[in-house]
Amino acid sequence: MEKDDIQQIGRIGFIVAVNNFDSEKGILVVEDDGDGMDSSNIDTLLHISKSNKKYAHLNENGRYIQGSKGLGFLSVFKFGNIVTWKTKKDKGYQFTINYDKIKNMDDITSINIEIEKNDNIKKGTTIIINLRKESIDLLSKYLSDPTNLKKILYCFKFKNFNITFKIDNVTYDNLSPTLLDNILPGRQLFHVTYKSDEGKIIFKHNNHIAFEYSYKFNYSEFKADLDLVIFQLKQNLLKDIDPLFKNNAGQLTPLIYVNTNLFNNYTLFDPNVMQKIKYSSIMNQIVGYIHITSSNQKLDFNSDRTQFVENALTNNVSDFINNINITIQTEASKRKKYLIDFNILTQNELSSSYINASEGEYRKIIKRDFAFKDNVSITKNGYLIEYSFLGKSAKATIEHNIKNTPPNQEDNNPDSSNNPQSGHSPTENNYIPAFIKLKSKNMRIKIPTKQINLYNYIESAKNSKNQTINNKKILIKVNNKENKTGILECITRPSLIKVEYLYQDDNTGRTYSELSIEFYQPNSSIIGSSNEDNLISIPAMKSYTINYNNHVDNLIKQINSLKKPEEYNEIISCSLRAIFEISIDTLIKSEKYKDLPLNISGLENRVAAVVEYISKSNDLKTKISNNSGIDFQSLGNLLNKKDYISAIQKAHLAAHKSTTYISENDIKELAKKASIFVIFINELLKLQ
Repeated sequence: MEKDDIQQIGRIGFIVAVNNFDSEKGILVVEDDGDGMDSSNIDTLLHISKSNKKYAHLNENGRYIQGSKGLGFLSVFKFGNIVTWKTKKDKGYQFTINYDKIKNMDDITSINIEIEKNDNIKKGTTIIINLRKESIDLLSKYLSDPTNLKKILYCFKFKNFNITFKIDNVTYDNLSPTLLDNILPGRQLFHVTYKSDEGKIIFKHNNHIAFEYSYKFNYSEFKADLDLVIFQLKQNLLKDIDPLFKNNAGQLTPLIYVNTNLFNNYTLFDPNVMQKIKYSSIMNQIVGYIHITSSNQKLDFNSDRTQFVENALTNNVSDFINNINITIQTEASKRKKYLIDFNILTQNELSSSYINASEGEYRKIIKRDFAFKDNVSITKNGYLIEYSFLGKSAKATIEHNIKNTPPNQEDNNPDSSNNPQSGHSPTENNYIPAFIKLKSKNMRIKIPTKQINLYNYIESAKNSKNQTINNKKILIKVNNKENKTGILECITRPSLIKVEYLYQDDNTGRTYSELSIEFYQPNSSIIGSSNEDNLISIPAMKSYTINYNNHVDNLIKQINSLKKPEEYNEIISCSLRAIFEISIDTLIKSEKYKDLPLNISGLENRVAAVVEYISKSNDLKTKISNNSGIDFQSLGNLLNKKDYISAIQKAHLAAHKSTTYISENDIKELAKKASIFVIFINELLKLQ
């Protein structure tokens, strides 16, 4: 039995209500509470390829009829040879079939199958399958994957249609479906909907319509509805996405339903469709639902419902899904910048000259490449300018001093020592807005770092009485989590953090400033002068020259000379594998490290052996660190042999199957590993 056969669970010709898998008893039970079968239906069931169903028509329960060829009957025998049916429409019937007796027959109506009457059977149909040993093992493994289980539970897209699956006495159900709006709402770029009857794609952000795009639907044989969410996720957040929306490789994907039945296909809607069209337009973090409905019998599938049978209709469906996918990603990519963090302003602190500026002058503060610049609403309240769009806001504060303070707010208090800006203090009833002014809004700090005192980035902070705010009263948050000490421990890995400074003033309320810090690994050219943009580079502050093999040297020079490397993914992916192969071959031919197992099979294993060899020697690590300029601690983090095994395996796929199986980010990671590995080889050959 093939893996795809298991996907028949939940759609073996019946509307499923309950599944029960018992691995100890070796039984799979499929049960529904539908209309059941009468004697005429049973006669039709026992005639292969004969059916009185009319495909894709709505039945009296408002559900689409899924089968029409009478083949659902045979699918149960993929799991076991002995199967029992219990069914009741008006009267109850029960019968058992041994597949060994019928497998070579075209028409089994002549076989004497004992059909018992049993009115104690409840309405609907129950199928009891006595599983083969290999089926038990395969089902146990298959159902242990939450992605597979989820797709069974949600194999039909009906309202108020419940599916329960009991697996070895543990019950799962579809009673609590994941709502798209509830999936990581803070990282949702667009919620995209489309109805073929309306002919327009609607892009929402933060539950507000961001823009609409007219997209005419030119087909009469089918209809299509889309309900998708496009994310802007960091890699560590992928684990928080419902496994229902992941393919067999763990990548995000929307689900396709044909006449409300899950079509288990991951190629019709390819999230990476833009990779070979325009890489910068890739918006591949997509989940959601695509609904195709049609009563045309040419909307046909292979036996396991994973591929269309090719004809004019299915080609039209495929073309529509592919083309609207391209359109959605293209239009979304044009407008994605700044929507998540809403960092749309070029500055958050304005000079006093802005106190009486026009709205046009305030609008110039919005970044030019913010696609919705003209749609932002601007309001001024005293010294505060607020920019609002799609339920989000950004704020800028005008510098306030005696020259721009309205006359009725001036104060002649002789004690002006606390106000170095104006020489005046506010009166008891005329407060100035509290503020926290930072030395910078954006910083880049190279790693590794020492401890960082986040209070040191405050230039000045005053309350509504123009008094300096004590640091202890300023709340600091790092990536939305409170930092009670104001100290950031040493950072050893590249990262981007958001630091928030908050103060609640008794008179003017909350004031807020935000600092973005990028912790970066300083890169140097592996040959020649320093250039952080090189694909092949090292995490150090100085350049580095390799000399163990001219071919490797030339490959690196040629890769780094490409002005737009993303346009040469196929060439680069093959070259990266060649760098590993040539490097290992050079080390073998040197015969300097005969204790290294370099003659083992598999390039990835030979590379891992070199990495492990270095990782176990502090002396080697110290010498490599000193000679390359790579920080010792950072070097230790780079010596993970599992990372190199994974990298070589991806390099192998890239070399043999091109970029179909590898993304541009994968290629960049491969380049990083190759960059470090050539240093390892160069140093090993120099040291002995």
